[in-house]
Amino acid sequence: MTAALRIAEPSSDALYFAVECWAQRTIARAVLHFEGVLDLHTAVDGCWQAAETAGLVAVFGPDEIQAAIALAFDRSGAPAADAFGAVRC
Repeated sequence: MTAALRIAEPSSDALYFAVECWAQRTIARAVLHFEGVLDLHTAVDGCWQAAETAGLVAVFGPDEIQAAIALAFDRSGAPAADAFGAVRC
């Protein structure tokens, strides 16, 4: 983790809020992709950039973030719990 991210550890409430906002944004981008508004790479890149900006990649690691993005973009139709325990709509 970089020094800038270690200045202050997020409180559990702040971290929960950041994860919830990012998860909803990721779901929205997946829907925009499924509707043909965004191409896959643009949609996924936006999700990744948002996770980096929110500090989630530093907290959870890149593998967990990638797994959560993959679940949001999964078209199997079955509801899936993402890496953070939220149910995908």
